[in-house]
Amino acid sequence: MNHKILIVDDEPAVREMMVTFLTKSGYETFVAESGTEAIRQIKNKVFSLVLCDVVMPASPIDIGGPAMDGLQVLAEIKRINPALPVLMMSGVTTHDLVIKSLEKGAVDFIAKPISLVQVNKIIKKVLNPDLRIPLEYPSPVARLMREGYFGILKTTNQMLEMKNPYLKGHSQRVADAAVKIARGLKLPDNTIEVINYAALLHDIGKVGISDVILFKPDKLTAQEWADIKTHPILSRMMVEQLRLFRAEEPIIEYHHEWYDGSGYPKGLSHEEIPLGARVISIADAYDAMTSDRPYRVSLDKINAEKVLRKYSGTQFDPKMVEVFLEVI
Repeated sequence: MNHKILIVDDEPAVREMMVTFLTKSGYETFVAESGTEAIRQIKNKVFSLVLCDVVMPASPIDIGGPAMDGLQVLAEIKRINPALPVLMMSGVTTHDLVIKSLEKGAVDFIAKPISLVQVNKIIKKVLNPDLRIPLEYPSPVARLMREGYFGILKTTNQMLEMKNPYLKGHSQRVADAAVKIARGLKLPDNTIEVINYAALLHDIGKVGISDVILFKPDKLTAQEWADIKTHPILSRMMVEQLRLFRAEEPIIEYHHEWYDGSGYPKGLSHEEIPLGARVISIADAYDAMTSDRPYRVSLDKINAEKVLRKYSGTQFDPKMVEVFLEVI
């Protein structure tokens, strides 16, 4: 198939470089120096891919139509043809700009100065069906940003665990167990990655809970228990501000939901509870039972497993319990 690629950029040097490279690679190329011109061409031709700059000033060719920046072009393309892949390009790679591009439907975001090797790799993934290479999720740019921000969140979580010896290593142990369950369920690698990240961050909201409550050796009052039950929501609120952990957010918020609907914060049940949350629920409970806490000593593994079996079908998804007992 002779793929047609539209290059939208106000810089002549960029257009010329991309045309030369893509033509040599066997693609039929078209250019537009403004958003308005790009939309005109998209309405009149069938393209396989659009490479679009983000920051584009008004151009003489825009006379008779409003000037459009790259995000506006992307939104209009998705309105005209939601299936048309768009790769965004920019010399500005702020967090908000990358996220807005991906949220508006871009297949990826590439920074200028452009790496032709990276462009070629992305194009092959999008256009060459013979390679059978699935698109990565999240995109390479978003993945790098996720890793950076995750490091900050993980450090915050470690500070919480350093302050509270009863939580030391808890998130990592929960993540290790959750990954084992996920692999036992034969989930795809990207889903396992999401579950791992969610498990590592599931208790980060406890930084907003009073130490008096977290360290209290006696039974909690009704108000103190209500405060504790806010930590999944606080955890999600901390993570969602970054807009890079969308898949992890509901797993984090709902990891204390019960299979029979009597958990918190929403009272979800059965398959209403995200699969990842059902996985983490068991890993979290098992580690809590087998670790010392201010209000009790730990259970041995045999008795902890008995508790899991006892609450299979009420607190825990029976399938998850079955797999967990197999993998440990």
